[in-house]
Parts: sequence; structure tokens; C-alpha cells
Amino acid sequence: MRRMRCCVPTQRIGLPTMCAGAFRFQSSNDSPSGSQQRTSLLCNSGCTGVGKTTLLHHTIVEALRVLELMVGEHVEAAGGMCKSVMARGEKDETDAKKYLQRPLGFYVTFSGDDTPSSADQKYLYTQSGSFPILTAIALRMAYSVVPSDNRESYQDFTARVAPHCDRISDGGNFMSIVKALRSELGWEGPMFLAIDEFRKPYENRTSDKRRAGLSRMHAFLLDGALPLATSPSLNHIVYSSYLAVAMEDAVDFVDLSTSSRFKLIAQAMPIISVRDEMSCMTCAW
Repeated sequence: MRRMRCCVPTQRIGLPTMCAGAFRFQSSNDSPSGSQQRTSLLCNSGCTGVGKTTLLHHTIVEALRVLELMVGEHVEAAGGMCKSVMARGEKDETDAKKYLQRPLGFYVTFSGDDTPSSADQKYLYTQSGSFPILTAIALRMAYSVVPSDNRESYQDFTARVAPHCDRISDGGNFMSIVKALRSELGWEGPMFLAIDEFRKPYENRTSDKRRAGLSRMHAFLLDGALPLATSPSLNHIVYSSYLAVAMEDAVDFVDLSTSSRFKLIAQAMPIISVRDEMSCMTCAW
């Protein structure tokens, strides 16, 4: 196992703020070696009740705050505008571009009554026999934006959409669904995906298939993410997608890191509630 490098803050600091600091650094153009850094997988693990879901929600809020600032800097840099001398019309145009390129966060869970993994097992399958994890994520993203006053059950939603999915291209399904979302929402910005209970859809599958699914998801959503905004005057890049994942144990995360050399940001799991703000320790493998 690779040695973990831990950074412990010397003062009390908000848990999501600590995570966002690492998140923004990993999206930077600058690195100690001078090479471009990519966003690492944010991950947390622990038994039921320790706060994995709460931490994911904290992380979404803070990540969107940071991404919104980053997008705003790129929009202003692209227009060559300074806030203090910006005319009213220019400000309106800049605000419109910021809204179009706004970041959106999606909480995706494979547990609970709203979006159970059992619906995926019944309606989603591929010719290769592997679980279409990207399709399942995209369907939950789409389902989350359906107005609640006119929303069918996730099982019915999946049964209706699944026949239109490609049985060969899991990634193609994801791109098609996200393209439809972007068109419907008038949105061209980055997405932050928080995946909860990742192991659930793999409960009746081998650990090798589960780890292959985790690796494929990481490769597609992080390594395959396209840069949406770059600027020579800024030291960070905005990518199309960012990812945080929670599951019950860290074995799969460690295996992903050691076998494929993917860099991870492991978020320590204190017992927290929505109202708590605690010190945290962020460990990077």
C-alpha cells in the first residue's frame, strides 16, 4: 500500500472549506513540477451513520461556490473587463454569460426509496454484461430535475427511458442525456457529481466488476473531462465534470489508486450533522 500523505490544519476550519482548498489546487494550471494538474477523485468511506451523505452534501455546496468563482474569473478574463469600470450593458452581458456557464451539482444515490438500484437491475443492461454505471448516473441526474408535482416514480421513469438507451455505449448514453439536460436547462457550465452508496448496484456482482466500474467512471468523468474554460492570465482551468464518491469501505478506493496510479483526495469521516462544522484532516494518497 502506498504511504498516505496527511495534512492537518493548525486551526479550526470548516470541513467543506478544507476540501475546497484541495479541490481548487487540483484544478490548477500550476503544479510543483510545472505540469498541468487534473482534479482528483474526492472520496469518503465509513459505516452507516458516520456522515458520508452529509459530507457529500457539504462538499457539493462548497465545490459549487468555488466553481462559480472560477467560472466568473474566466468570463471576466475572456471579456477583458474590470468590474470597477464595467458599463451597465457590459455588466449585463457578463452576468448572462456567467449564468449560462454556471456550475450545477447533482446528488446521485443508489440507495433509498426514491432512486433504488433495483430499478437499474431490472431495466438497464448491456450486451457485454457489465453494469452501465454511467447510464444509471445520468438517468438519476435527469430524474432529479423533473418537477416534483409532475414526477412519476424512478422505476417508471427508468422503464420508459431505458428502451431508448444504447446497449453498447454506456458513455454515449451519458453524453446524450447530459446534452438533453444542457438544452433543457440552458446550461453550458461544469457539473459536480456526488455519488452515494456506489457499492449498491454491484451487490450481486464480483468485486472485480465493481472496481472496474469505479475505474471506468473515474476515467470517463475525470480523465475524460474536457476543459470548458482556460485563460493564460489565470492559473486554473474549469473542466466539464468533477466527482466525489462515497461507499462503505475504502478498499476499492485504495485498489483504484494503487493499481492505476489515480490520485485521490480522501476526506476523513468524523461523525457530523448538517448543523455541525468541525475540524477535518484531508489525506491524499
